[in-house]
Amino acid sequence: METAVSNNETIVDALALRIRTYKKEHPNLSGAQIARRFNMTSSSLNRIENGDVRVPTIDQVLKVLRGTGASGDILKYLDANYPSIAETYREVYDTRNTEFISQDLECHLNDKDKFLIILLALTGDGTTREEVLCEFGRKGLSELEYLLEKGHLVEEDGVIGKNDKILNTSFETLKNLISLTAMQCLKTDKCIENINYLHFKSVGVKDLSVLKRIRGILSDAEAEVAELLNDPNNLGSERIFLGMVSDTLLDDYPTKGRMQ
Repeated sequence: METAVSNNETIVDALALRIRTYKKEHPNLSGAQIARRFNMTSSSLNRIENGDVRVPTIDQVLKVLRGTGASGDILKYLDANYPSIAETYREVYDTRNTEFISQDLECHLNDKDKFLIILLALTGDGTTREEVLCEFGRKGLSELEYLLEKGHLVEEDGVIGKNDKILNTSFETLKNLISLTAMQCLKTDKCIENINYLHFKSVGVKDLSVLKRIRGILSDAEAEVAELLNDPNNLGSERIFLGMVSDTLLDDYPTKGRMQ
């Protein structure tokens, strides 16, 4: 299902066609089962198939493309057919690696009982059964066995992972990862030791141009941090996490009719 679309076909038409074709090719799967495979809700999938979503989000576009078999370089596909969406893709995702991790593995990254095991395996020198047992007990070891049995993680010479993998996932999964990792791994007692960093602020601004400027500042900071982390002299066995986020408190883009 890697064929390009005609010039007069919209992205909404293309996504709906992909979903209908996928359903015909998998008659034994229910709509709910297909939605789970796509890492989407049934209602979202149905609305896209029925054309009720006039402007799909980049996350919805990528989930349907990946779910219906758009393997390979999705960015090249979007460049060829939907340049405006490709531009959004570049703004949102790490384009150093345009290959996404498997959808099954991404689904497990949203699981509070599995995500940290996966992160440990895909960061630095990887992890071991002994570390997982020590950190998470027998329940964690059982989760690890499941991930290995399903082929989501690979064990070699007693080491699981050993690879600083770029986690190219959906925007929704990245959001969940930031939340889950901060809740489980941020150590409040280390703040006074100048080891970790936590800052939060909610403030009123004149318009969204301020938020765009903040995004630029965070993007510059991300590039500076990447330069630090890409220095071979800084590589080692200590595994860390970092995340940056900013957005509006409410859903309306842009704000309209707000009481003054």
